[in-house]
Amino acid sequence: MNKNIKSISILAIVVIASLLSVSCTKSFFEYNTNPDEVTDDMLEHDNFKVGAFIPQLQQSVIPCLMPNHFQVAQNLTGDNYAGYMCGIGVWNSGKNGLTGAFAVDDWLDIPFEKVYASAMSADRSIKKNFGEDISNHVVALSTILRVAVAHRFADAHGPLPYSKMAEGGSLQIEYDSERDLYHSFFNELTTAINTLSDYITQAPDSKPMSNYDLVYDGDYKAWIKYANSLKLRLAMRVRFVEPELAKQMAEEAVNHQYGVILSNSDNAVLKSGHGIEIKNQLEVMWNTYADCRMGAVMDSYLNGYEDPRLPVYFQKATTTVRTGYVGGRTGVAVTGKSAWEPLSSPNVFTSDPITWFNAAESYFLIAEGALAGWNMGMTAQAAYEKGIETSFEERGISGASTYIANSTATPIDYTRPFYASPTATAMSDITIKWDDTATDEKNLERIITQKWIAIFPNGNEAWAEYRRTGYPKQFPMVSNNSNGTIDSNKGPRRLPFPPTEKRLNGENVDKAVQLLSTPADNGGTRLWWDVR
Repeated sequence: MNKNIKSISILAIVVIASLLSVSCTKSFFEYNTNPDEVTDDMLEHDNFKVGAFIPQLQQSVIPCLMPNHFQVAQNLTGDNYAGYMCGIGVWNSGKNGLTGAFAVDDWLDIPFEKVYASAMSADRSIKKNFGEDISNHVVALSTILRVAVAHRFADAHGPLPYSKMAEGGSLQIEYDSERDLYHSFFNELTTAINTLSDYITQAPDSKPMSNYDLVYDGDYKAWIKYANSLKLRLAMRVRFVEPELAKQMAEEAVNHQYGVILSNSDNAVLKSGHGIEIKNQLEVMWNTYADCRMGAVMDSYLNGYEDPRLPVYFQKATTTVRTGYVGGRTGVAVTGKSAWEPLSSPNVFTSDPITWFNAAESYFLIAEGALAGWNMGMTAQAAYEKGIETSFEERGISGASTYIANSTATPIDYTRPFYASPTATAMSDITIKWDDTATDEKNLERIITQKWIAIFPNGNEAWAEYRRTGYPKQFPMVSNNSNGTIDSNKGPRRLPFPPTEKRLNGENVDKAVQLLSTPADNGGTRLWWDVR
């Protein structure tokens, strides 16, 4: 490695930190002049002008640069709404997004301003050098990452400023409807997959972005598998609203030359490298901040199944009321932490890499597609069982065959460890073993329940699938401060648009509200694909 490359690794940290630290209140795209920022001349060396923005995009898929970015973009939304965890912090006297109030403005502003805007700006910077043509391999890679970020925000808010974002630094950016967003995602992923496939044909041993890629070290074959897997995920998301499109996209992804992620060695995992340290911020949530613990839904399902993944996912509780792995109810107006802190904490640490997409998720998506009669190359049962096996393998656990054959274990009632986290009757009687005699609906519940377990702790994806399918069945909210806009039995269905956007881009936000399933910008409004 030459001296320029070594310098690049150090400079990457500087430029990314400086780009991400800028407030977006002055412009969604344009950065303030920073005297310490790397100059254009410096960026020209060794393709750094482009490469520096790839890690910036990658650190925005599941936000990891700053703890508060991760907390408000994932931990206080999807992680809780999916039933993985319970928030135990004392925020706004219990009137916050966890109880349906969305009264803490930063919870909505920070992800939009610091994560989404940063990712879109990085993508725009790459396209500034290469143009909008996805037939360029670097633009194709950037596009895959752009979709990986944007779909998470679309699945949270609904309409987004997306297609018009390349038109300049104006604050007045139009929003795309959810349907248009998803159609764009499919088109962009398909084009990017084709571009990278052609590049591999022409230069099979070349890895031009290897010095900047924190996921696959520049391996474009692996990126194609990830893009196909992402395409499969999004295809299933629209299954109940555009079934023919869903079928077409899913079959294209699975039957592509390079296919989807089917081995844990191909999992999309963000890790430290190339002079950049990746920190898994979930440890900060449960340890430094002491703001989250295991959710009661996880308690019910994993204890009921005597799931061997429990000690890998969580630490034992220290409460004397119950032993083992103990969670707390979500949607509680917490007024003091002391009773909650002894509950089980996630068994995740700062040095752990961050998984975006694992092979188990692919198998469960394939299982659902096969259940629907699509050409997935496997039966629903075979894919379902392979998904469990692959999850066990990923976590380094034996005993998958015994677990798969269990036809009696079901989720258990949740027993309160203290007054503020009340007891609840198990919401489901779903068993683990595949049942060919069961209805498709019952087997769908079986697939989604095991998928929910296997993709932990990817809470935003788990929340989206819960809203799409209704599984796994969740306990009702304990405290509902939504003024009747959210159904306590169903929980939040989306996040309202950020206050800063309403203030600075109000006309377009008003138009975006009209694009929702019902013109109401609150947490109870269903997204376009949320139709069951």
